[in-house]
Amino acid sequence: MRKRTSILQSGVFAQSLAPRAYKVSVTKEKYRAWEKTLRVFPQAVTEARALLVPQNPNAEALFRGKFTRMHASPLEPVLFLIEAREKNNALIFYLPGTNEFLSFEASPALAAPVFKGNVEVIRWLRGGVMLVLDGKPRRLSFDFSRRSFRAVPLGGEDPQKTPEDIIAELTRADAREFIRVAFDPAGRELRAFWLPDRPLPHYFQASEELLVHADVRNFEFFPARRDAVAAAFDNGIWAVELDSRGGRIIQPIYKGKEPAFAVLPGGRELYALDDGVLMKIFLFPKEGE
Repeated sequence: MRKRTSILQSGVFAQSLAPRAYKVSVTKEKYRAWEKTLRVFPQAVTEARALLVPQNPNAEALFRGKFTRMHASPLEPVLFLIEAREKNNALIFYLPGTNEFLSFEASPALAAPVFKGNVEVIRWLRGGVMLVLDGKPRRLSFDFSRRSFRAVPLGGEDPQKTPEDIIAELTRADAREFIRVAFDPAGRELRAFWLPDRPLPHYFQASEELLVHADVRNFEFFPARRDAVAAAFDNGIWAVELDSRGGRIIQPIYKGKEPAFAVLPGGRELYALDDGVLMKIFLFPKEGE
């Protein structure tokens, strides 16, 4: 059986299938084929949703520099990069939506946006971030109207990571908080958990699923999906399905040296940093394509 979808009809419903296993294949020009073996049971609907990944990285290089690390605010569309300079390291804050950088405003709390040793993100705040620079806690505040940032007094902020901060770093929850994805660094395991006390959706075969066994650098829910994640490990960024029926599908989004990536709140693209190059990776057709 072969069927073609369209803009008006994105799904397919096949009826009168005999109960047995079927190989299902979904193809789209410029995207990797999606194939699974699914079993049809008597008097039941077997549901699946194809995860289509661009065949070649649809990437746009934004800029190149001596950038060594990247973080992203989970609260606002801000990327935080570390730039290696001749005598020190610099803090860079970038707004992808407007392609602008936040300029630094000196204050008594911090005279320059540089450090020599280590930097650690303690927690992101609405309109700012809590950091440790060269062993000293710093609270940075963003002024988006002035396109600037500055250090301000700590106030009541805890200058150290709390257990909640550590959990937040290693877990992601979907918008409805039905699904939690968590990484265990000691066991090198990325797992997904179905939380509600209700029947499992089609993409969970058990309430807990092992997705990847690897040194995962970072991970996020795949944009516009709750049944897949994007994860950076080995030499790439990968799309990982939660659905293990017929074998869990893991497909490359981007391959390079040791890429890191971020998804901005509500975004449909990935921002990836690899070998000093910051790029925007499109996962869906651009407008007009």
